[in-house]
Amino acid sequence: MERAMRRWIAQYIERIDEETISLIENYGAKWQSLDRGDLSVADWQSVADSIAWQCEQDPPLKTATQCMNKVEELLKRYWKERFKTSSSWPYFWFLDAMEIDPPDNVRSMRFRPG
Repeated sequence: MERAMRRWIAQYIERIDEETISLIENYGAKWQSLDRGDLSVADWQSVADSIAWQCEQDPPLKTATQCMNKVEELLKRYWKERFKTSSSWPYFWFLDAMEIDPPDNVRSMRFRPG
């Protein structure tokens, strides 16, 4: 999404954090570019740098490790929400759009030697 669209969403949906949306988008793009494979240390650093640029953070507020941990938390919540009849969790549709594979792949998400 473009910056303007993310800001619009963040402005009108109070519970959505622009940085988290940027993290989901950048992680999803990187993850899909690797054919849904594990991200290396360098990949996670690229995600963290992209978030800093998109959210105009200088210096970056999140490290690669913090980004990885946040994505793991989001994906765990996503899988819990996915099996409900309907979800009001604001990040559900962003994560659902990535068309995530079964949870086995989510659990295997770790740093690879870079």
